[in-house]
Amino acid sequence: MGNRISNRVKSHVGWMGLSAFLMAVFLSGCLSSSELPQTELVFQIHPADPDAPGALGFVNADGTGYKIMPRATSYGMLPIWSPDGARVVYRQSIPLCKFHYFGQIALVGQKVCSKIGGYGRVRWMPDGSAVYATLTEQLAEHSYRSTITSIDPWECKVIDELYVALGEAMDPDLSSSGLFAFWRDWHQYQIIVVDPNTQDERVVGKGVAPSWSPDGERLAYTGMDGLYVVRADGTEPQRVLEYCVRCLETPSGQEWSDWPPLPEWSPDGKWLVYHREESGKYAIYKLNLETREEILVIENGLNPDWRAEPVGQTGK
Repeated sequence: MGNRISNRVKSHVGWMGLSAFLMAVFLSGCLSSSELPQTELVFQIHPADPDAPGALGFVNADGTGYKIMPRATSYGMLPIWSPDGARVVYRQSIPLCKFHYFGQIALVGQKVCSKIGGYGRVRWMPDGSAVYATLTEQLAEHSYRSTITSIDPWECKVIDELYVALGEAMDPDLSSSGLFAFWRDWHQYQIIVVDPNTQDERVVGKGVAPSWSPDGERLAYTGMDGLYVVRADGTEPQRVLEYCVRCLETPSGQEWSDWPPLPEWSPDGKWLVYHREESGKYAIYKLNLETREEILVIENGLNPDWRAEPVGQTGK
């Protein structure tokens, strides 16, 4: 299976990042780049915001050009630009709690498709031809099989299995070199990197929300005490931002205090963009990886993504 899957991954290198629970997932359409705000960042406005709860926000990395795309019937979550910046895929529903982003998949502006369910981030193949996410099947109590699956959002079809893992494979991201990264285990929070050719999985860190750098050589993720960057082989781990993410004591141990940051890279690989929570309020920041300077971009937002360059048309 490994060679079959990896060959299909290679045929789409350029693809970039649901489990089948009780709720249907919907793939709805997309606006062209000329209809989307021409900004660098897209982000999620907090559901508790009094003015635009659950809307999608757009802003430049220097804080200018702020615009809102109001929600229709539900909340917009985890937006991700297509590789050429022409479209945005996101989840649409009510966040159940913390980082359990459970709901429909939506491409801004098109028809609705059903019968694919789950939660977590959805990413694009780098050529913009499809999206992919994880579908999870429960085999027994505390036993799961996860399949990273490609989905055609225009025809509303599951295309193929890209990688099958025993256990969770949350928030998968595919590097430009063809390696998948994801996290697993709700208690140990392992960051996994796997080569689909060999199916050789290795643990490279402890945390959630892995995100590959544009060159596929480094991986950013949220650790228990801040943001980390590590090389693809697990070497040279660096805490680039100290931040208490998992800091609530519960009877079962420490738990996430709220939605943890989900770091994403700038197109040049020199910055990370993410949100931080302070006293129940959220704000979007960017971090210079060379100087470690942290700069506020905009208040009252979370889960940002940085638009790749250049802006243009892609896909169908």
